[in-house]
Amino acid sequence: MALKGKIGIPNEITIRDIKNAHKWIEPQAPDYKGNFSFVDACAGVGGFRIALEGLPERDGKKGFSGLGGKCVFTIENDPACIKTYSSNFGETSAVDVTRLDMNKIPDLDVFCGGFPCQTFSILGRGKRKSLGLESGLKDPTKGSIFKHFIKIFEEKRPSILLLENVVGIESDDHGKTIRTIRSELRDIGYEVFDSSLTSVFWVPQHRKRMVFVGFDAQRYGLDLIRKHWNGFPAYPVLEGLPRMFHILEIILMKPFTLRMKHKPGFWLTLISPMGKKGASSRS
Repeated sequence: MALKGKIGIPNEITIRDIKNAHKWIEPQAPDYKGNFSFVDACAGVGGFRIALEGLPERDGKKGFSGLGGKCVFTIENDPACIKTYSSNFGETSAVDVTRLDMNKIPDLDVFCGGFPCQTFSILGRGKRKSLGLESGLKDPTKGSIFKHFIKIFEEKRPSILLLENVVGIESDDHGKTIRTIRSELRDIGYEVFDSSLTSVFWVPQHRKRMVFVGFDAQRYGLDLIRKHWNGFPAYPVLEGLPRMFHILEIILMKPFTLRMKHKPGFWLTLISPMGKKGASSRS
């Protein structure tokens, strides 16, 4: 599947342009579209679903054409995410994977899920360690979600797995965590491939994620899988992509000073030579 796009970056970028940044790269329809069913697990606000199924046009807002899939079951238990997900897709997703009745999951072709990343991230691991708590797969709450995924895979046997997490999962427990994930998936009959991918080619943000793709070796056979797996798609060759420092450089136009205030949650404030506040960000 090739990714295509064309660039239309304006000569002068304004705040209004930032709000319409998605128009800088106008996605074209993917080369492949097929009819397949999928489960959206740890769904958040529906990122996987938008890509696989699409988002309908609503209230005058342009929709998004997905890959032709059909979501048959959603798993999410965060109240705020459930509210947004319901607004996006017109259905609720209030299902706790730790209390899931397997009989409620329909037959499916693809299982996609971003199991909780906080316990695998470098910051999350450091915080839990400072509190004397276990992290990674040893975390009895968020770290245990992957074990529940394994139970679903054994029971429902999806043909393809599509999982994601933070890149910190690769270094967690000195590399033992990612080796365990690969091993457990292969032990139940899946051939798995993984790679660290970045969003920098599509948005002005260097956001890296570890992506796992698994195929049911019992269904396809290892020889067929290895013959047809061509690796993760190459990044598109697109010149002149917007970067955040380009945006700030054009908007501010004048030298600004960065001032940081340490508070509960820190503030980053841009101050002009005249002392006028230019932009402020809170984390």
